[in-house]
Amino acid sequence: MKIIDLSFAYEGKEVFSHLDLDLEEPVICLKAPSGRGKTTLLKLIGGLLELQGGKIEGAPEKPSFLFQEDRLLPWYDALHNVSLVAEEEKARELLEKLHIDPAARISSLSGGMKRRVALARTLAYEGDLLILDEPFKGMDSELITEAAELILARKKPVLMSSHSPEEALRMGAKIIEF
Repeated sequence: MKIIDLSFAYEGKEVFSHLDLDLEEPVICLKAPSGRGKTTLLKLIGGLLELQGGKIEGAPEKPSFLFQEDRLLPWYDALHNVSLVAEEEKARELLEKLHIDPAARISSLSGGMKRRVALARTLAYEGDLLILDEPFKGMDSELITEAAELILARKKPVLMSSHSPEEALRMGAKIIEF
């Protein structure tokens, strides 16, 4: 995928201008200071925001997106949240691999546990590109390793953002700074 001469602004405030990036590696981690536009770029690539200038060549047709916010339905349990995008058996398997009780109510889970439910839902969706915005927040080192292995086992291209070089290394990601 290539980002060519991309420009974007929110209400006249420029986020980036004339951005060119080559995103051809199987696992890429975008790294930039806070407020530089990592999340905006992920949303543009995923088709959630409309391009204002430039183009994206090779954008995914069916991305699987993990947002910074978990976006779970708190009145449902973990299994129901993941089963919204996949069969129950697959949802249960992913939750168990991420050490989440499928029957756990979302409202009773810690932030890191909610993050793992959101990750399970993202992986269950079977998109052609995994777009992961800060995928490991709220996870300890051991869980990050397990989650990274689960992500990589999907054998899908990954585009992620992270402030942590260690997280990018665990994913075997090429780090692109902008």
